[in-house]
Amino acid sequence: MAETILGIDLTPRGVRMVQLTRQFVRLTVTGWARADLPAGADLPATAAAVRRLAETRGLLSDVYALGLPTSQAMFRRLDFPFTSAGKIRQVLDLEMDAHMPLSVDVLALDMVKAGRGVGGEQQVLAAAMPRKALEGWLEAFAASGMPLQVVDVTADALLAAAAPLTGLPDKVLFLDIGAEASAIFWRVDGKPTAMRGLRFGLLDLDNALAANQSSNDAERETSASNLAATRATVPVKAGMELQAALAAGGEAARRVQAAVDGLARDIRLTLRAAADGESVQPELVVLSGRAAAVQGLGRLLETRLQAPVQRIAQCGGFGLRAMPDGSQVPGDELAVAYGLALRGAPMFLPSEAGMNFHAEGAAMRRNAFDPRRYLALVSALLAVLVLGYVLSNTTDIVLKRQRLAALEARLDEAYKQALPDVQPGFTRSQRASILAERLAGLRQGSQNDGAGRATALHILAAISQAVPADLPMTISQLGLDEQAVRISARSDAFASVERIKDGLQQAGLGEVELKGATASPDGNSVQFQVDILLASGGKP
Repeated sequence: MAETILGIDLTPRGVRMVQLTRQFVRLTVTGWARADLPAGADLPATAAAVRRLAETRGLLSDVYALGLPTSQAMFRRLDFPFTSAGKIRQVLDLEMDAHMPLSVDVLALDMVKAGRGVGGEQQVLAAAMPRKALEGWLEAFAASGMPLQVVDVTADALLAAAAPLTGLPDKVLFLDIGAEASAIFWRVDGKPTAMRGLRFGLLDLDNALAANQSSNDAERETSASNLAATRATVPVKAGMELQAALAAGGEAARRVQAAVDGLARDIRLTLRAAADGESVQPELVVLSGRAAAVQGLGRLLETRLQAPVQRIAQCGGFGLRAMPDGSQVPGDELAVAYGLALRGAPMFLPSEAGMNFHAEGAAMRRNAFDPRRYLALVSALLAVLVLGYVLSNTTDIVLKRQRLAALEARLDEAYKQALPDVQPGFTRSQRASILAERLAGLRQGSQNDGAGRATALHILAAISQAVPADLPMTISQLGLDEQAVRISARSDAFASVERIKDGLQQAGLGEVELKGATASPDGNSVQFQVDILLASGGKP
């Protein structure tokens, strides 16, 4: 019996869809669509618009896989002493809790396996998405008659789209550039190593070209504003003008090159972070999205990244080139939607070929301070110990026993540090219950100091949640007393500084004053200082 799967690549202003039909062991491309979406539409209106497009194009399906912008997720690399994906997911929230600016109680988590570390540990690439936003999309699409089975992000969908490709080198950077944003997926030796969303799109090139065409500053500002307001309905003109602007030189070429230089810098920083600070060079850049059709952009990226650039549709094994009737498909632009559709047919992908925030949503609803959760985690560790002894007759018995002994020592040491007053003789389950009760008490007391005043920890948490997650912000100095909080930090632009100030104002801690904002000599960052005059109820 045939089953249809629809991959939905959703951006703030547009949607792209690819439908696959699975029949036994055969997977066929049977439809696709692309369209702009109403600007400023809420979640129900967006889901309804997607439903109308799918219905009009005959793409209503059995399985729906939604891809959201990569910037909506936070990524971390973690190491585990065991390789089972099930066991890793059992303790993933506990490990991620120490690395997230928000409590894992409000996050949906998932992960993909990466490579092995120097010591043989299993490395994973873990991601977190605010559960409130995830549930909003799930409810909106369910109400539209398109219940979602898979929810992922753009960069991870590239992982699925890249799985069937052949003839690629060991170090490949997959770069998807859309109208408003980009996503990168860094693969080393066939394993996912890094994912990130970047705030660069073809509209940045449009703005540079439009600004160059204006005769004065006022016209330049008006032209850029008009583009920003109508960018969902006008075609991206970079494809027509970029190559000509680069050939002509002058101000147009300078603005375009500056925009691409910023993208290349962000990519290099991402790759260096994934290599623990060491410089690393891709052997190939695979380009997808609307940018793949822009003549001249690939050559410009080659010079900036010092690596050959190839369109994804030109790679061997890419299955999105034509419909069964022979009509052509814009495979480069639809690569993410194609990867999402493949995610809905996991039997055609390698194991662990992507994340699904929806599948893990129910598991993430547990209270982080529920004693049953800690009992389950301790039981999982004990299960690993039992499994190791069951497999003691295997050839690597010595290595497994060393790892088990290390786990036992780490577990006992953790209990010893967390419960120094508890005498020996209690079982691990009993100590887990004691620990859970004390953690619950700490959580209740962490919100105030007993006199109705917020603690420093509460204020810092409020500041962390107030800063938009998609804005780069590096804090160089933080001062806190009973009257005020002073923050000295650095961001990428003056507009970002204003958004940070607005977010802090909305946090309700008190009056926010921007003391100063100064651009760095190289123009790549803005140094600023913010003072928060604490309200009477917000004194630490």
